Amino acid sequence: MANKASIDIGTNSTRLLITAIDSERNFHPIVMQERMTCLGQGVHSTKTLAHSAMERVFAALNEYVEICNNNNVSDIQIIATSATRDSSNKNIFVDEIFARTRIAPRILAADEEALYSFLGAISDLDLKDKYLVCDIGGGSAEFIVGEKDRIVSRKSLDIGSLRLTENFIHQNPPSDNELKALELFVYENLKNQFEKNQYFAQAVFVGGTATTLAMMDGRLGSGEV
Repeated sequence: MANKASIDIGTNSTRLLITAIDSERNFHPIVMQERMTCLGQGVHSTKTLAHSAMERVFAALNEYVEICNNNNVSDIQIIATSATRDSSNKNIFVDEIFARTRIAPRILAADEEALYSFLGAISDLDLKDKYLVCDIGGGSAEFIVGEKDRIVSRKSLDIGSLRLTENFIHQNPPSDNELKALELFVYENLKNQFEKNQYFAQAVFVGGTATTLAMMDGRLGSGEV
């Protein structure tokens, strides 16, 4: 079996997945790591990746490349999403990643991010009728409507958890007015994108927000979701 790795540079976190792939293209996860690098801190207002945020990602990447080398990984793919996509200094960031790792990262377009969220979510699920896949990230949220293994529609909206927190939440704990303003903003965004009373037989949520809520609901540890 060949060991391959994917590194996802998100708005909130930088994640590593190492998986063994057998002759029938089945995936067998070996290593899963996550570092809270907060790359998207301030990006919505400044349109620039902060130097300190980039350094946090570089530190995580150095660690991940070493882990990959220790696990005989033959291929490492690095992808970046919303925060990098929205920044004016993305080219500097990407060039520095290549200089440090000798791996050229890919910045996913919004539609690509939605597509890969969909493919990952349905890879080991038996979904029938019409269903919704939702990936809530730090900068954006992807909504993909599918039927069996076919995409009916896909949308990427700028309503990620970090982006909304920076825009609406200015105290801890948040005030009722802040929460109401945030809820109204999300509601208006969703209302304009989806048909009223649209029915889905199943809904699948992926990403850090979904797993955190699942952990809170089930009172689970980080390794149990």
